[in-house]
Amino acid sequence: MPPITIPVVLAWGTPKHLRYVIMDTDGRYWTGKGWATCQRQAVLFADHNDANYAAGHILLKHFRRSPVYQQFVVPLEMRVFADAEISPADLKQFAKKAVKLSALYPNHGTGPTPTSLVLPRLNWSRMTQPINSDRDLHINE
Repeated sequence: MPPITIPVVLAWGTPKHLRYVIMDTDGRYWTGKGWATCQRQAVLFADHNDANYAAGHILLKHFRRSPVYQQFVVPLEMRVFADAEISPADLKQFAKKAVKLSALYPNHGTGPTPTSLVLPRLNWSRMTQPINSDRDLHINE
């Protein structure tokens, strides 16, 4: 198996005009078609989720021919405390901007074995609200 290029999503710009770029562990920037050493050639992503998705596709090129595919689901819980009910649509819109998920591949590798890839993602289309939410959880403490 050829060496794996590990993409890392980095914040770029100012807080008012925040963008994201993909850089590899050799200091090269993703151009959308390949890697370049000039940062001006880097693709700028307006959204962290879009940059993470692109970084996942870059990694996937190394593992596309893997004979085994498995999918696991790990629930993400978001506890919301507010003066009034928050609609699921409002929470989803907020969370898509504020909650970020990425993997620390440069520190830990791409998976539990050298020839495996774990691509975490937040699938906002499957967000649900449990019927028995703990509405009075913070009042009884």
